[in-house]
Amino acid sequence: MNELLIEFVEEFDKTMDHWDSNTDKLWVAAEMINDWKLTKDDLENILVTEKNNIDVCNILQPIYEEWEEISLADECVEAILEDLTDRSGLGNAWESIDEDIQNEIKETWANIIERIM
Repeated sequence: MNELLIEFVEEFDKTMDHWDSNTDKLWVAAEMINDWKLTKDDLENILVTEKNNIDVCNILQPIYEEWEEISLADECVEAILEDLTDRSGLGNAWESIDEDIQNEIKETWANIIERIM
């Protein structure tokens, strides 16, 4: 495993200690992967090398299995949602919307952003 991936695993281990729920850990791990610009091959390399590290495998394996290239428009939608749901009351309102409707809203917003770009 190269030096960058070793550093990522070290930082990953430290960061995961601060989170309790697996949902939070998955979200933070996905952000870290994006920030570090890791590829699916990088994740595979980490999973093979760190197969005895339960925390690494439990969090990174599902991300690896569901790996998709995320478009810039999708990233913009996530940033907008993060900002909106961070405001008092709006986070609860978003969470109360059916998941199918949430996905429809996200897709519509992503299409709008792609048209404008």
